[in-house]
Amino acid sequence: MMIMKKYLCHSTSTQITDQQEILAELVTNIHFEQQPDLEIKYGKEVKKMFKEDSYFHLSYLAEAIRIERIEIFTDYLKWAQVMMQSRDIPHQDLVRNLAFLDQACKQILPPDNYSTARDYINKGTESLKNQT
Repeated sequence: MMIMKKYLCHSTSTQITDQQEILAELVTNIHFEQQPDLEIKYGKEVKKMFKEDSYFHLSYLAEAIRIERIEIFTDYLKWAQVMMQSRDIPHQDLVRNLAFLDQACKQILPPDNYSTARDYINKGTESLKNQT
């Protein structure tokens, strides 16, 4: 069982890393479909910044899964939340982005890999909700 979990975590991390560009683009597209006023609110460069942020979220998610240490992801999210607050970006924006990240992973990753990613994303979301 332990070997199977390690394989699944490694496989999931590899899938996320291999699909990172596509996932980041999809997260960004979902975000802007759900909130078309973002470009007006933050300016034209915002789409590029959202994609970069999603890329970083995916990097930390993949690494946390690869080494099976949720703290890598949750600590990163706590840091990201503080950074965003210092820029007057609402707390809910990061929580919303994680929901879109989940949607993108569901669309792109194979079911077993998505299930693993979803567990980490959910724990990350909960850590943010407990922070407020």
